[in-house]
Amino acid sequence: MTRPRWVAWLVGWVLALAAIAFGTDVWQDADWKLYEATSAQPSPPWPNDLALIDVPHHADVPVFRGRLVQLAELLAAQPLAAPRAVVFDVQFTARSDGLPELMQALRTLQAAGTKVYAAVDPRHPSSAMPWPGYMAEHARPLYEGLLDGMGHTLFDQHGGVVKYDPRLALGDGVTLNSLVIKVAEAHFMRPLNAQDQPLLLHLGPAERMRAHAWRFEQGRLLALAEGGAPDFRQRIIIVGDLREDRIPGAQASGPEHLAWALAARAATADVAEARLLANLPLLMGLTVALAGLAAVVAWWAYRRAARSTRRIVWMCAAALILPLLVLVAGVASLRAAGLVLGQTTLPALGVVVAVLLCALFTWRYRLWAAVHAASPVEAPTYDVFVSYSRSDPAHVQWVREHVVAPLREMTHPEGRKLRVFFDTPEIKVGDNWFDRLLNAVGSSRCFLPVYSADYHAKHFCGYELTAAVRRHIQGTIEIVPVRCAGARVPKAADGVQFVRAEDPDFMTQVQAKLDRVWRSDLRDDLSAGVVNGGRDGHNSAGQH
Repeated sequence: MTRPRWVAWLVGWVLALAAIAFGTDVWQDADWKLYEATSAQPSPPWPNDLALIDVPHHADVPVFRGRLVQLAELLAAQPLAAPRAVVFDVQFTARSDGLPELMQALRTLQAAGTKVYAAVDPRHPSSAMPWPGYMAEHARPLYEGLLDGMGHTLFDQHGGVVKYDPRLALGDGVTLNSLVIKVAEAHFMRPLNAQDQPLLLHLGPAERMRAHAWRFEQGRLLALAEGGAPDFRQRIIIVGDLREDRIPGAQASGPEHLAWALAARAATADVAEARLLANLPLLMGLTVALAGLAAVVAWWAYRRAARSTRRIVWMCAAALILPLLVLVAGVASLRAAGLVLGQTTLPALGVVVAVLLCALFTWRYRLWAAVHAASPVEAPTYDVFVSYSRSDPAHVQWVREHVVAPLREMTHPEGRKLRVFFDTPEIKVGDNWFDRLLNAVGSSRCFLPVYSADYHAKHFCGYELTAAVRRHIQGTIEIVPVRCAGARVPKAADGVQFVRAEDPDFMTQVQAKLDRVWRSDLRDDLSAGVVNGGRDGHNSAGQH
């Protein structure tokens, strides 16, 4: 048994955290659920000058563009009642089918005083990664020669929380603003302050949105909720598909995400949105710092609780609670400043793993210290200590019937039955089982390990054997191994002759070895008695 080394345990912590971070996304889902459950941020109020028009998508591009042409012509038909802006949550691809007609309809809408915006998809068509050459997939004449603005509409929804990047880095120094930011800067006088930090907002009730939404079908506008005729005068209209334009598992569609994000930007203050702090260096630094704090607190608490019988329990409690309190205090302070620490679950798991490893390290160190520091006893309590692997119930039963039972029937030269330590009946409920095992090894005259296929792989078998070998070197215990078929001999005892369990008379061989130990002890006792008696007689004669 080697002394535990902290470097190996540090590597174990790194590997465990890497497995959690890269092997599962459960911790990321937990971050979102935790934020949604603890955030006091309200959903944005719906501004009266914001409305949605649902235009069902069609797989045939000319047909869908034809619907948009009809809608644009309908909105431009009454210049005095024209909307302030129309925001298309639609990607207009580079296909030319129906494009001239669409551009002409949008020019007519602009002539009525309406600003026109549209979405772009900045992701590469094959890799879905941000791509600086995204305009190659879009209708350049429309975007670069006609529209009043464009931007991305990439949103992530987790439960009732929506996240988006106000400014998206595409690579090669190219960035792209969100369509939300573009429209809000022009119509809500809300410039972008935190350009590089994602923004978070809570979705409002669907009923609130539906009160300001219409569906465009067969050239007519139909209210999604009961209401009067549509009045779009000086309003900002979001156009898109409310049914099919949604990411898998999302509760709301893309146009709804865009609408609620615009509603949050329309608020007079940042009460409806929060800035998200989330990046890899911050995550790694926070995780390492909190885990390091847990290790320091564990070391301090372990030293302070030296006299406590629950030393490791107090150590774990202090090392777990204090770093988590620091994390909670930091999160609360950031929330008060309008910032959200979006990655808290992984640092918390880092603390938990660090505390568990500290507890295991301390436990292993105590075992090592107990094995290597225990001193031999003078008067053995047990004649034989039986060491065996407990992983296989069938093997345990075999040891009980073919080893322990015959041992208990054997007779000591003193005329009594052998005192055998077999942990199943000897260790009582409430005993400190490891101390009990080591004390039993130290107070036994013979150590009988039963080498099975997995004996050498069991830590506690190794502890028992290491303690026995140390006492064997000191001359206080004899080792009488029994090797089962297919088992290999542990290195710690490869110089001790063993008995093969497959031999029919293997317990007879064991008894013969034990008898030699008892006879040797008797000869030593007789020799010691003669020496002591001679000394007493010499002293008596001298005194006489």
